[in-house]
Amino acid sequence: MHDVTTLRNGQPYGGRDHGQKRAGYVKHLVAVGIVMGLGVLPASAYSMDCKKAATSLDHLVCSDQRLVSADAAMGKAYSALLKSAPDPAVRALLVSSQRRWIKARDDAFGDLDTLTDQQTGESYTKDDQREILLSVMQQRTRQLGERLPGDARYPRMIQAVLDQRAFASQFSGGPFAGTSVSCDFLPQSGKYAYGCFGTHFYQHDDRICSVSIDWASGSVSEILAVANVIDAKPTLQATCKAGESRCSPEDENNAEASGWHDSASHFPADTVHLYDRLGAVALSASDPEMPEEASQKWLRSCLTDPKFPGDALIAP
Repeated sequence: MHDVTTLRNGQPYGGRDHGQKRAGYVKHLVAVGIVMGLGVLPASAYSMDCKKAATSLDHLVCSDQRLVSADAAMGKAYSALLKSAPDPAVRALLVSSQRRWIKARDDAFGDLDTLTDQQTGESYTKDDQREILLSVMQQRTRQLGERLPGDARYPRMIQAVLDQRAFASQFSGGPFAGTSVSCDFLPQSGKYAYGCFGTHFYQHDDRICSVSIDWASGSVSEILAVANVIDAKPTLQATCKAGESRCSPEDENNAEASGWHDSASHFPADTVHLYDRLGAVALSASDPEMPEEASQKWLRSCLTDPKFPGDALIAP
């Protein structure tokens, strides 16, 4: 399990290995606001115009100067992030990421009058609703402006894309390589935090290796998978649940718990579904909010060693 105090993109959303359970919430993350109430984001418009407020969410923001200021600050951070993009492809990914955030926000908070506090079961007051919006906008502003420790040249979201590109460039790539990410607002102790999860597929010749990072019932899980391309289709060979089993020779925390399963009866249903659809669903080459696995060493072995994971790592 990951430490769920912090999202892999650096944003907090809960306590270690625990969080408020969201009833029925088990979403494999596949397929993230500046202009309030809009589903798309013109590159030239980074904050809302209260003269054009149309939705209940718009009017709620415009009724509170703190929210108006927070929206403007978020727009400024987003504009600065776009200006830092080193090329048009990265810029396009940042725009898509912000559109995704807008959609998630509108889906989650488009009608705050219908939401209830999961701790008390009571409806949120207007003051509560304003505090929720203020918190999520401030979170997003921090994320847009976040930089890596030290003398980093680029903000974290841009550096994530560049790192993904650099690692993927070591391999041949192919039609089954890319990322599939989804994001949502997760309720946590009376507040909401934005979380992104998904799967990164890597391909080298006819070998595919993937990392799926998901959130369900208050905890994060990481599923590793190995597949071969057979007759132009990806075919699962083995899967392993990282953090609970030994998925690589370097995993000293689970030295006695070899955890790769090479029997289809042990493959997680979500992973099987992902690979069944792989090739039919468009993937993005990179994603600024793709949560990355802790180690890339096993991926190199997986992609370049046709015998990986090998008998030593296969569960009995």
